[in-house]
Amino acid sequence: MDWYYQEDGVQVGPLTDDEFDSRVKVGRVSPDTLVWNESMRGWQPHGSLQQQSAPVPAKAPEIPRAPVLSCSQCLRQFPQTDMIQYQNSWVCASCKPLFFQRIKEGGAVAGIFEYGQFWPRVAAKLIDGLILGLVYGVFFALNIFLAIAFPENEALLGIATAFAYLVYFAVAIGFNAYFLPKYGATPGKMALGLKVINADGGPVGAQKAIGRYFAELLSGMICYVGYLMVLFDEERRALHDRLCGTLVVKK
Repeated sequence: MDWYYQEDGVQVGPLTDDEFDSRVKVGRVSPDTLVWNESMRGWQPHGSLQQQSAPVPAKAPEIPRAPVLSCSQCLRQFPQTDMIQYQNSWVCASCKPLFFQRIKEGGAVAGIFEYGQFWPRVAAKLIDGLILGLVYGVFFALNIFLAIAFPENEALLGIATAFAYLVYFAVAIGFNAYFLPKYGATPGKMALGLKVINADGGPVGAQKAIGRYFAELLSGMICYVGYLMVLFDEERRALHDRLCGTLVVKK
């Protein structure tokens, strides 16, 4: 593109883009200098071209506002940045000292879980095991009867044994899939005042209840180390609780 400009009433040009830019840099072409090229309809001050080509400044982005949450203690609302989170509860600065003092003293605090301890969980497990054991006992008794009635029929005894195990696992899975979603606890845990919840405090669904049952088998398969984790975990979670994102708490 060829450029032209007027200097003391005399037309100068044509100039290439680089030649024209060099004269702008040294001040030969000032903002008041009339300039023209074939893309322009007429002579214009060079300064007006710079204003037209200057990028329009973008609108400054709005600063995102922190979400407003309710304090679990005084129920007033504050920006999230002005609060602290403990478990699934948010606490404002005013309530924080008393809040943690109550926790330290072991008192009841709104919105805070009281975790199920090791021995109550053991007792609850024994109760559940007794209930399921009664179911399995029926089929175990049937195996004894078959062994006495048909001592030489090993195939029949093997089929009956396999069937007994299948029924036991089916009952155990249904046991957890029914009680945990409906009541939040198995009969043993209900008897000990415990319940199973999600880590966010929500109820456990049937699918997670079944998954937790199989994860619990893993806790037992490794010499019950998965259960013993409750003694050392700060949230009193067993291995199967960690794997499935659940908590056992007091009702």
